[in-house]
Amino acid sequence: MDSKNGGPNSSPKSSEQQQRETIARIARHKAESIYRQDPNYQFFGTADDIKKYHSAWQDYYQRYYGDYYQKAAQKFIEKERLKNAKTDMQATLKESKLNAKKVEKTKAPSLVETKDTEEEKESTARLFKKQIQDKTKTRIKRLKKSRHFIPIAVAVIILIVGILFQYNQVIISHVVAYMSPGNGEVNTITEIDPTVAVNIHKDPTLIIPKLNIEVPITFGAQNDVNSMMTAMGNGVAHFSIPGASAVPGQFGNFVISGHSAGNVYEQSNYKFIFSGLTRMAKKDLVYVDYKGERYTYSITGTQTVEPTDVASLVKIGDDAGAPAITLLTCTPLGTSRYRLLVYGEQIDPDFNKASIDSVTEKPGDTENISSATTMPSNSGSPLEQFIDWLFGKN
Repeated sequence: MDSKNGGPNSSPKSSEQQQRETIARIARHKAESIYRQDPNYQFFGTADDIKKYHSAWQDYYQRYYGDYYQKAAQKFIEKERLKNAKTDMQATLKESKLNAKKVEKTKAPSLVETKDTEEEKESTARLFKKQIQDKTKTRIKRLKKSRHFIPIAVAVIILIVGILFQYNQVIISHVVAYMSPGNGEVNTITEIDPTVAVNIHKDPTLIIPKLNIEVPITFGAQNDVNSMMTAMGNGVAHFSIPGASAVPGQFGNFVISGHSAGNVYEQSNYKFIFSGLTRMAKKDLVYVDYKGERYTYSITGTQTVEPTDVASLVKIGDDAGAPAITLLTCTPLGTSRYRLLVYGEQIDPDFNKASIDSVTEKPGDTENISSATTMPSNSGSPLEQFIDWLFGKN
């Protein structure tokens, strides 16, 4: 079927074509009706008549469609005019609202506006926090699914454990320093009345009420590292050097050494015994039970020195006007970098009763002190101990 007969290949017809075909069908139908009534009826006249008829139809089409398009154009123009007027009105209204908001912002915000602003900020913060949490959870899930997760996690755990293990002395000593650093058998120690000679220990004992310390003293230990370490593992130790080797009741400096920190795997109950020594101040009291008598000392000062500055121990004894005591430990806590000296003088018994002849080392006798002599120290860190073991130093 061709395009003239409206077949499937014909293009869509415009409204004008449809109207023309409709008018043509009406005219054809009327002509056929007349012809059926009178076959001899001559519908068209001469050639001039046909031209006039055709011209009349063209005039009709022109007038009809001219009026139609004119009305359509007027309607379109009116519609566009109304549309533009509406757009201008909306723009004016929007500009008025913006100006009103600017004016409101220049005024002091009301309580409701402030509350709304704070709620908006909190809402934004919550949203931002949730976004971060969601991203973190997603990355963690993705990381857990990764084949590298387990090795990385194990490596991180080993690293953390290694750091904690290596620096356990620093961590634990700072905690113990403000607890009872004693051996756990003493709950509360109060200042002792020196005039009442009761409850004196048979064995040499150091008592520091301020630090809740009551600890045995080891005498006679050698000054080498292993001997002092063993002695301090059982409490505190008498550190004796030429010029500072006095014992309670003698003129000179009576030196007691103890640990301020130790490793978690060490079995000693006294590895933190002097961790609180930095809290000692002037006029704090220290007691020593020795050979059935109690000696009372009053703290007069503190000093931080190099580990090799053993001459400072001799000087403390020389400067003291009475039998002196010095408590010796490592500082800062958890390290062996320096030595802390807390020293004091005997106030009871009356030092004038002490026999000068009983002094084993007189003040000023320092010629036997070696510059290589060092003061006792804490145990080394796990890494330091491993290196010492590796190179046969222990």
